[in-house]
Amino acid sequence: MRKKLRLFLLALLGMIGSLPLQAQHTYENGICTDEECTDPYEKPDLEGDWYILKNAGNVEWFSKQIASGELTLNAKLDCDIDFQRIENLHSPIGPNTGRKFNGTFDGQGHVIRNLELTGENKIGLFSYVTGGAYVKNFILDSSCSISGGSYVGTIGCTIGNGSVNIEGIGMEGTVTASSVNAGGILGCRLDNTAILMSDCYVTGKVIGGSESAAMAGWVG
Repeated sequence: MRKKLRLFLLALLGMIGSLPLQAQHTYENGICTDEECTDPYEKPDLEGDWYILKNAGNVEWFSKQIASGELTLNAKLDCDIDFQRIENLHSPIGPNTGRKFNGTFDGQGHVIRNLELTGENKIGLFSYVTGGAYVKNFILDSSCSISGGSYVGTIGCTIGNGSVNIEGIGMEGTVTASSVNAGGILGCRLDNTAILMSDCYVTGKVIGGSESAAMAGWVG
């Protein structure tokens, strides 16, 4: 009996030893510091229908989910977010016309710091936002800068149909378009989106060619 038990335990240990090991990750500010990491950004907690973003890596994880096609996800900032001046760490939320953001992003009054983003056209914390989206309640402080060719702002552009709500956003950093349509909050309105903007402000520099202004570029 004891011999059979020993054989059973040895077999069980052998099975456990053959199981694949779970990858271990070391995250700093939500960004994996391990070489050849397959999960570069820390996944945020999910509370009900909301992803709770607590660091820069959480924001990037959320952006990648939108880029993968989950366009209606919702997120809240749980605290101030610091991008630590890592240039172009951020991948804009809603990266192209096929992956335009259509959920709710609520900053809950928190501040985003040290976001340094350089791109081409339709560039910002968000690139493409479409009808049904709600973006609200956060500040990009004076340490932030966003620059590109055309359609540059906290939100690069709205596109499609329906209403986009933009509420309680502050831009204290610098927005630069080397061509046209720079705006502190919104670069440009495209197509037939109705823009419902309220309680927003811009105190930073907005630099651009034609159809550029403090709050928004072309919205006609």
